Amino acid sequence: MAKQRKKLKSSAGQPESHQDSPAAEPVHARLTSISIHGSIDATGRARVRAEISSVPIQQSRNPFSLLITDDDDSFRESLRGIFESEGFRTLQAHSGEEALDILHDQPVHLALLDQHMPRLTGLETLRIIRQMNAILPVILLTADRTQQLMQDALSAHAFCVMSKPVSRNVVVYTVQRALARSYALSADAKPIDFQKTI
Repeated sequence: MAKQRKKLKSSAGQPESHQDSPAAEPVHARLTSISIHGSIDATGRARVRAEISSVPIQQSRNPFSLLITDDDDSFRESLRGIFESEGFRTLQAHSGEEALDILHDQPVHLALLDQHMPRLTGLETLRIIRQMNAILPVILLTADRTQQLMQDALSAHAFCVMSKPVSRNVVVYTVQRALARSYALSADAKPIDFQKTI
């Protein structure tokens, strides 16, 4: 019996979106499934029929949540815009106390804390966080980065201390490095590849 070979071609996905463009639509892919149906005809010959179907699926967004804590509303909003454009989910707090409440109630994967805030400073907030979560990566932000602050932050196990104002590229890179190190990810992994770690 001669065998016939058929090539099965999966349907192509929609055109790729350019994520760098602010107006870009969410990237979509297509999930393709192949169903094989077998039967025996009247002559006893086996017949095989393949059905191919595809449905669009939306690409997963970065699942990491960042807590941005600063009493300066404009600076906090600036960081929110930077990280949300990179696909992160952001939470905001205007004080150390509010940051602690959020950490108690919601999942957070990294915290950015301003040092100079009323009542609880960033460093004091960090020390309390360490009693709640020993491994949460925390980045301290300050316009006055002294040697003493650097030593105190190191003792409290901060990931690093960054000087304000911050560069967009530097702060995004630093957050990605902190996540990669804290969650044992590849150093060159893109944020969208982090989903399997949660």
